[in-house]
Amino acid sequence: MLHAVVLYSVGSPEKADVESLKSFLKNFLSDKLVVRIPRFIWQPVLRSFILRSRPERMVSRYKQIFIEEHNPYLISMSRLAYRLECALNQNCNALFDVEKFESTQLNELQVHAQKENSTSQTTEKFVVRNAFAYAGKSLEKVVKDCVELGAQKVTLIPLFPQYSDTTTKRPAMELAKIKQSYKDVEFAMVRSFPDDKEYIEAITESIKPMLNELLFSIKRKKDEVEDVNSIMKRGKAHVLITLHSLPQSYIKLGDPYLNEVEATTKALVASLGLDEENVSIAYQSKMGPMSWLKPDIEDEVERLLDKGISRLLVVAPGFSIDCLETLYDIDINLRERFLSLGGDSFLYVPALNHSKSHIKLLSSLVRNNAKAL
Repeated sequence: MLHAVVLYSVGSPEKADVESLKSFLKNFLSDKLVVRIPRFIWQPVLRSFILRSRPERMVSRYKQIFIEEHNPYLISMSRLAYRLECALNQNCNALFDVEKFESTQLNELQVHAQKENSTSQTTEKFVVRNAFAYAGKSLEKVVKDCVELGAQKVTLIPLFPQYSDTTTKRPAMELAKIKQSYKDVEFAMVRSFPDDKEYIEAITESIKPMLNELLFSIKRKKDEVEDVNSIMKRGKAHVLITLHSLPQSYIKLGDPYLNEVEATTKALVASLGLDEENVSIAYQSKMGPMSWLKPDIEDEVERLLDKGISRLLVVAPGFSIDCLETLYDIDINLRERFLSLGGDSFLYVPALNHSKSHIKLLSSLVRNNAKAL
C-alpha cells in the first residue's frame, strides 16, 4: 500500500521581491480565519493601504535571511520532506547528501527516494509531500498528485504544534472537503501535539547545546558544584520562550490555542528543569491595534533588562521551520535590540527544521497520533 504523508504549513515567498510578497500577503490577509473583520471593511484597507506599502518594506528583511537568493524556509521544507520519506521507508542511502540540494530540486530528491522505495520489502511504502496555505502547491493539488501516484492512504500533518483556528482549522476543513472526491482513499490527520513526548524531547534536545553554551559563558566558582538554576541566577541569564501571538478576542470566542501553549510551556520547563524565575513566556508577531496575547516579546525583553538580565536565550517552539518571524524578527531584530539596550549575550535556538529529532517526531506522529477522518 502506498501511504502519502502531507506536511502542511503557511508557506513563504519563493523570491524576495515586491510582487512575490504582495501575492503572499494578499492570500494570507484575505483568509477569513486569520482576519475576522467584515470583508467590505477589511478588503479596501488591505488593497489600498497594506498591500501598497508593506511588501516593499519587507523585501529588505527577506533579503537579509535568504541564502544565495533561496528562501531558507523552503529549503528546510524540501529537506524535511525528503528525509522523512527516507526514514519512513527505512531504506534510503544514508550517505546521500541532501544538504547540497536547494528547494527547487525537491522533485529530484523524491524521485531518487521513490526508486529506492520500489525495492523495499515492506508492505507499506511512503511518499512525503509539502502543501502550503498561501504560496506554493495547495493541499488539494498535492492530494490529487498523491492519489494519481497510487496513494491509498493520505495522512495530513499541519506543522503547527499548538492548534488554533487561525492555522489548523483551514487544512482540516479543506481535507474534509477533498475527502468527498476520493471515496476509495483513507484519510487521517494529526490535529496538534502541544505536549507530545517526542515533541517535548525534540525541543529540549535542540535547547540543551545552546543552554550549555550560555552556562559555559558564566565564570564558574572554584571547588563548588552548582546546579543549572544557580549558575543562571548568578550569571544573570534567562530563557525566554516566545510563541506566535493571537488576538485576545479569538481566545474569548473559544480558540483553544492558549490552552495548548500552556501545555507546551509547562512540559518544556519541566523537561529543562528550570526554576520559574529563570524562564518566562512572551508572544510575538502581533498586527493591528486590537488587544493581543501578552506580554509582547519586546516589552518582556525590556522588563528582563530592567531586572538585570544580561544573558538571554530565546526559543520559539511553535515554529517548526525557521522563517522570517524567527530568522529576522528574533535572530536579527530582537538580538540587536537586546544588545543595544545593554544586554551582553543573545542566543537563538533554531527551529527543528530538517533535524533528526524532527524526523523522529514526525515519524512517530504518522504512526501513532494520526486520527482517521
